[in-house]
Amino acid sequence: MISGRYRDIAHHFSVKGFNFVSVLQQVAALLAHDPAGLESFISMTSGGGHASDAAWAKATRIARELDRVLDGAAPVREAVMRAASELRLSTRQVYNYLARYREELRVSALLPRRSGTRRLRINPAVENIIAITLREMWLRPEQPDLAPIVEEIRACCAKEGHTPPAYVTVARRIPILFAPEEIARRRLSNGKHLHRLKPRPGYIRANHALDVVQIDHTPADIQFVEVIDDYGVFVGRPYLTIAADVATSAIIGFCLTLERPSRLSVALCLAHAMCCKIDWLAERGIDHAWPMHGRPKQIVVDSAKEFQSSTFSRGCADYGISIRMRNKGTLHRGGVVERLLGKVNTALRALPGKTGRSIADRGDYASEARARLSFEDLERCIALAIIDHNLSQNARKLTVPAKEWEDRFQPKDRPIDAPVDVLLNFLPRKTRKISPQGISLFAIDYFEPWLGPLVARRDRLEPLDLCYDPRDISHVYVKDPDTQAWRPVRRRDGLAEPITLWQHQADRQQRREIQRRPVQEASAIRREIAATVAAAKTPKSRLKEMTRARHATEAKKPYADFAAPSASARQSSTRIARGGSFLSRIGKVPDHLMPAIVPLLQADDAVRIAHVRAPRWISHPAAGAAHDAMRLLLERPPSLRPRGLLLAGPYHNGKTMIAERFAVEHLRVADQQKVWVIQTREGAGLSHFYASILSGLRAPQAAGWRSLSRAGDQVDHLLERLKPRLLIFDEFHSALRGRRQDVKAIFSFLRRIARVHDISPVLVGEIAIYDAVHDTDEMGSRFDTIPIPRWAYDEEFATLLDSLEASLPLAEASDLSREPLVKILHDLSEGLIGEVVEIVTRAAVAAISRGEDRITGATLSDLGYLPLSRRRNSALRHEMT
Repeated sequence: MISGRYRDIAHHFSVKGFNFVSVLQQVAALLAHDPAGLESFISMTSGGGHASDAAWAKATRIARELDRVLDGAAPVREAVMRAASELRLSTRQVYNYLARYREELRVSALLPRRSGTRRLRINPAVENIIAITLREMWLRPEQPDLAPIVEEIRACCAKEGHTPPAYVTVARRIPILFAPEEIARRRLSNGKHLHRLKPRPGYIRANHALDVVQIDHTPADIQFVEVIDDYGVFVGRPYLTIAADVATSAIIGFCLTLERPSRLSVALCLAHAMCCKIDWLAERGIDHAWPMHGRPKQIVVDSAKEFQSSTFSRGCADYGISIRMRNKGTLHRGGVVERLLGKVNTALRALPGKTGRSIADRGDYASEARARLSFEDLERCIALAIIDHNLSQNARKLTVPAKEWEDRFQPKDRPIDAPVDVLLNFLPRKTRKISPQGISLFAIDYFEPWLGPLVARRDRLEPLDLCYDPRDISHVYVKDPDTQAWRPVRRRDGLAEPITLWQHQADRQQRREIQRRPVQEASAIRREIAATVAAAKTPKSRLKEMTRARHATEAKKPYADFAAPSASARQSSTRIARGGSFLSRIGKVPDHLMPAIVPLLQADDAVRIAHVRAPRWISHPAAGAAHDAMRLLLERPPSLRPRGLLLAGPYHNGKTMIAERFAVEHLRVADQQKVWVIQTREGAGLSHFYASILSGLRAPQAAGWRSLSRAGDQVDHLLERLKPRLLIFDEFHSALRGRRQDVKAIFSFLRRIARVHDISPVLVGEIAIYDAVHDTDEMGSRFDTIPIPRWAYDEEFATLLDSLEASLPLAEASDLSREPLVKILHDLSEGLIGEVVEIVTRAAVAAISRGEDRITGATLSDLGYLPLSRRRNSALRHEMT
């Protein structure tokens, strides 16, 4: 009975809300009779520390009934039936509980088992199939769905004669077979998933105030209102930059700007943090102390571009401040400043005009309509919120930042920094050579009389250091090379009206656009100049070119000594030896060929035929207009609604060659590829269109993926990283062969990438794309059109044939641009440039093979070439039936 009493006390002890004094009194009384029972009592009351209150209460109630079964005098069967009735369980469940409880007599033995040691009830061979299939098919970077893999597992089991497992059975094996780290490493392509599973030790610590200061930015979670006279009311969301001391958790300075974080916001924040704030607080009518200021020993920043600038580095070095970067893998060490930014934003979210932490958090709250604080009022509210933080106790560390500052601040004999000096040291910097007109910056000349003596020394002086405030570029600040002091310099034209850098750049861009000449006009004038120069070329210079080509052809080649001549070369040599040199045979230097083609006339027939069959670019007016239009799109300024371009025309008319040629010319001169050619796949819908883009951007694609949203995310990720300006969709009419809603989805995608990624789409294809784009006025307003029509039988077609003939290594002039050949070629090609090139190529190969060295009417007739429109009912077609 003593042990039973211990159990009763243990049960009493386990119930929530026990009387601790009464429990101790009972334990002390029983220890006098049974000292050895203490260990049993401790074991009874120590289990189940991780169970919920509900589970523990249920286990205690079951244990109380089981004690009555074990200690009672009634038969066990009757006692179990009574306990089952009391507990509303089956007798089988009571017997199971009794078997577990009888071994240890502990309440924790009756808690639900969550150890995962449950005996597996499926065949080990099935377990092996599940493990192997999951590792080979599920654990892949493509992240395939589990359902088809379960079907594969079931098929393998059925083939082996085993009972197929259920979907839930396979799903529950995943956390047993694979650790979370392995899943993140082999299945999830984003490194953040693996990073969050790893421990992140380390923390930025500081013993004294100003030892370490962190700086960071965030958008303020509130809208402010600015009334512009005669224009209206502006409602905007500012950016907040703060400097936080790590040792004391005090905010020592901040900056509120309308512009995105930049070198200017960093300069303003450091000037506010390093200098005394008495005058600053008085200007804003704040009657509270903010004693935190001084030069920090170290500044901890992230890898944003404003912190990687030479201006920031030189400014910190000038004040003896070291810089510590929070690079990839150590971002968690910036918790101090990020928590304080969140705390300030939390205070702002209680003010009118709040934006919330996200769109979902804002809900239907009309932040712009309810905004009422001006920029000055908002700055004052933020300052008061920061002062309140510095005077408040931290709920976790139980420290007050202001008190910690008093205890940890070590005053030193350092000069007091003036806000203007600090600001000038951290403002954006440039270097400029002085000229008689002064100093030029942003296409503005600046001059002061004290710069006059420096003009005479400009050849011996290094470029002058200068800095500027983007908020007012009517003055710049130049470091005097003699005194090393910053001195203001005004505009040379005498205009003293303040103007921001953004206004100045916008005005210049507007004037540039208004006065920009059409590219076609400039190109036409340049072509006219080139034609005038070519026409003025003297006979002497023309003969000099021919003589130079002759000497280059007849000069001994070093490669001739390395290998024996081929059979075709020996045959050509025999022909030349028999008939004399080429020039001696024809009696003159051919003037119908381009100078670069003349040396090929001395080559053997195989080389000449290979050159004829090689792809070639032939410029023409439509191609020039298309290239000029694409060049305008490539060089345009950023826009919220960039325009696109249509290159539409019949098949086999050189549209693809125009697009490919522009992309190649861009790659020759560009530092970064901004033009990408996408070959549109056959098939309708966004899935095929996404696949075309991923293939064109040379991105890896998962075999058999069907997730449209995942493909869209991958496309957006690539466009964000590559930042293209032009996407040329060749054969775009292939994407229009589907349902109307599929075509609408593709056009919606084109509108979105134009707006989000500032991309100008260029659609290349047949005339159907023009009809599809102009199906709605909204879509038609986004595109300009450059037609690529069939060639008419006119002077331009003759000029095209002249250009083509000049690139063929035929010794004698064929006169393709004259009657009757020009008429024959136009009828056979039906005005398609691709057909023209094909016909002339075949004719040139036939002429070289026959030794004629010119294309004649007989050559074209012997080809037996049929126009495209006549092939459907040709004799060859009837021979196949």
